Formats: sequence, structure tokens, C-alpha cells
Amino acid sequence: MERLPSMSPSRRPAPNGGFNAWLSVLGYFFVCIGTLGVQYAYGTLYSELLEALGGSPSGTAFVGSLCAGLMDFLGAASGHVVGQYGARRTCLLGAALCVTGTAASAGATSLWHLYLTYGLMGGVGNSLSFFSPIVLMPRWFSTRLARAHALGNLGAALTPLVLGPSVPPLVALLGWRALFLLLAAAQAFFLLIGAALLREPSQPAVALRAVHSIATSEPDCSAVSDVHAPQPPGAGSAVAGSAVAGSAVAG
Repeated sequence: MERLPSMSPSRRPAPNGGFNAWLSVLGYFFVCIGTLGVQYAYGTLYSELLEALGGSPSGTAFVGSLCAGLMDFLGAASGHVVGQYGARRTCLLGAALCVTGTAASAGATSLWHLYLTYGLMGGVGNSLSFFSPIVLMPRWFSTRLARAHALGNLGAALTPLVLGPSVPPLVALLGWRALFLLLAAAQAFFLLIGAALLREPSQPAVALRAVHSIATSEPDCSAVSDVHAPQPPGAGSAVAGSAVAGSAVAG
């Protein structure tokens, strides 16, 4: 029996390039700025938060660790959400969470407030947004996958070069509460642009028809029905006689 080709969209070859693929890499770049890049700014706020909120050094530092740790720890769950709802929707959901958490951090009056806003909400939101393009890249690239990840992560690598020299003067001028609001606005800006640039590869029409056929109709048994179709009387005897005759000739 002839083997049918696999119609699973996950097994089809990745396009490995194209306009929408590299546009998604650009979106990946902006998402990294809005997630990892903003996370790196917490270190520049550490001394101000330690003095303002009266927490211990380790407790104040744990806020940033909680945000970064949750982002990585929830990577598998975030990948599952991306598979269910798509990269763009997941990125937007994460953006809503982490922007809200960062903005709410401006109103913190105690250290545990930051645990909830920047640590918990920011960590979950960053995980959803950050892993959206990561899960998307293998759908676009195969042999160029490492290059796509490297270009996307440049956003996270370059952001500290800007935030490092600019955040301390802004904190001195505006205060840490205003800076949290500025960071939330920056997150919203970069994550919205990044999500808008993420593109899902279009599924081949033949694969979609095959999946729809399997899901909504009975399998095609025409080949089997031809084998088991009723034959005229004596047809079986004729076939048997031909086989006997063939054996006699061979003998």
C-alpha cells in the first residue's frame, strides 16, 4: 500500500527566510528591548529603592531576581500558550501584564508591593512576551535559526548601553517613581511594536484541506472498496483456473 505523506504542519520544512521571516526577527529585537532590556534597569534603581522602602539588601535585590527567575521558569508554560494562541496574541497579553506591573511599581510604599507588581506581574508578563518570538523562530528558520536568535537578542544586549548612563541622572532628576512610569511607557512602546511585527507562517492549503478532511469526513476507502467490490459469478473460478494453468506451464 502506498504510504501517504505527512500532512502535519509542524513537520513541513521551514521557509528559512523571506520578508515576513526577517520582519519577525525585527519584532524579536524590539521584544527583547521591552523585556530583558527593561529588566536590566532594575539594578540602577537598587540603591534608591533600598533607601526609600527600608528593606534589607537581599530582600530588595530579590525583587529583580524574582522577575528574571519567573520569566525563565515559566518558559515552558509560555511556549504552550504561544502554541495555543499564536505569538502575537501571547506577546500582547504579556505586554499588558508587565506594563501594568511596572507602572504599579511607581506607587509602592513597601517592599512586598514590588514583589507583587515588578516581581510577579512583571515576571509572568515578561515570560509570555519574551518567549513569543523564541517559539516563533523555528517556524521560520532552519539553517539560519542561530542567526535569527542572535539578531533578535541584540536588542537585549544593546539596551544596557543606553540605560546604564541615562537612568542614574533621570532618577536624580525625576525620582524613582517617575522612572518606573517611564520604564512602563518604554515597555508598552517596544512590546506593541514588537508584537505588531511578529508574523505566523501561512499553512499550505493542501495541508489545511487534508486536516479538515480528516476532522470532518470519513476516510477515503475507494481503493479498499475496489478490492472488495462484488465480482460476477465464476470470476473467482476463472482466476483460480488461470493460476492452475500458470503453474502447469511453469512445470
